[in-house]
Amino acid sequence: MILDFHYLPGRGVKETLNIATVLMPLPLEYIEELGLGEWQQTSSSAEEGEIISELEYQYAGRVIAKRQENATGGNALQAMVEAVKSEKYLPGFYQQRWQQIEHWKLFVQLNPDHMSHDNLTLGESSEDCNVLFESWFTEQLDQLGVETLGDLELFTGDDFPFDGIPEWEYAEFAELYPFELALSALNLTVEYEPKKKLVYVVYANGLRKTDPKRWELPRWNGWRIQYKKASRIVDIR
Repeated sequence: MILDFHYLPGRGVKETLNIATVLMPLPLEYIEELGLGEWQQTSSSAEEGEIISELEYQYAGRVIAKRQENATGGNALQAMVEAVKSEKYLPGFYQQRWQQIEHWKLFVQLNPDHMSHDNLTLGESSEDCNVLFESWFTEQLDQLGVETLGDLELFTGDDFPFDGIPEWEYAEFAELYPFELALSALNLTVEYEPKKKLVYVVYANGLRKTDPKRWELPRWNGWRIQYKKASRIVDIR
């Protein structure tokens, strides 16, 4: 704690040095007792059926104290979303809904006439379709009043449908535009850039040394196709 100080002119016209002359050591726990800092959540997680938040008491860039507590409100929802993403709850649900959401975003960009969507707020451009699984699922949990992991266990994945591509169109669209491909000794992920009509097939894993062949890939008529492995990018013709 600084009890007294004085000023000295610095090198520049507007530079002033503040020199502390009388100081007193102060245990950091006093900072918390005096309420000079604030508690901030750093993370939350699902542990043994409970949602736990990790909190840090911060002051002047220093962590003064830490504690754990049962998460509530938005903090609990965030932890539930992460628990679902890590497959601790509703196994298989995250991957399925993530794919449906990403297909919907691609569908909107390829079909501007389908910009209206009951569950999304979209602008006049397909670029405004920026929904993410995390924000969408958090909203679903909030609307259904899910507050604890016990509440979440009462639901199945079917209770959280994503109203995106019409059901009668989805299977065909997903087949035309997959996000993963399994070739002979080579697994790929797929990225789309509709504005450029460009498809990237990206090396994920596999023992194969040669590049994928055009006949091994989906039709993608009218798209340019490139293969990416580390920093190497080549056209596939």
